[in-house]
Amino acid sequence: VNYDPLSSFEPVSLIAQINWVLIANPHLPTKNVKEFIGLAKSRPGQIDYASGGNGSPQHIAMEVFSARTGVKLNHVPYRGATQAALDVVGGQIPCMFTATSIVLGNIRDGKVRALGVGSAKRSALLPDVPTIAEAGVPGFDYFTWAGIFVPKGTPKAVIDRLNAEAVKAVNDPATRDRLRESALDPVGSTADELGRITRDGFERMGALIRKIGLERQ
Repeated sequence: VNYDPLSSFEPVSLIAQINWVLIANPHLPTKNVKEFIGLAKSRPGQIDYASGGNGSPQHIAMEVFSARTGVKLNHVPYRGATQAALDVVGGQIPCMFTATSIVLGNIRDGKVRALGVGSAKRSALLPDVPTIAEAGVPGFDYFTWAGIFVPKGTPKAVIDRLNAEAVKAVNDPATRDRLRESALDPVGSTADELGRITRDGFERMGALIRKIGLERQ
């Protein structure tokens, strides 16, 4: 599809990377990614996983994981990621992929088990949890991000000023601490870098979605 994700917006600055984690309720008899894959392969299509809805980041993350590992799981879409995560914590559904920020407290309290983080490097918030790549799925790297955009046609001088202020704010120690407390990795960037990341992400995820045949339901 010939579509420019920046057709209506101008990039200003990347603000933070959002880390993801594969979680399971402790009642699921699996303690790591390798065991989870083995269990799923022994029960094809029988293990449910939650997401924030069809086509949501949680849905895409697990479909990418399934495509990379050859497991078959049963998708249970919710109307929102928070309620989906709460039901994994409560044991109503076994597992899901989710942003670390949503479940960090539950992981630390032992209410859910973190099997692996989706990023290429271990998370500073969960240093003892291996990446999914190092746990047996080479090349797996799934994360999302937050950035600032303005309407198309905004004068470059305004974008430059906004970028300078955004980067200054992200580099402020108090702001960085607050972002990290929210399970976000602070990242400032140029407007061009955010534009490149946006287009590359659109193309990369679009290719993955087409490859695994993910369709709206």
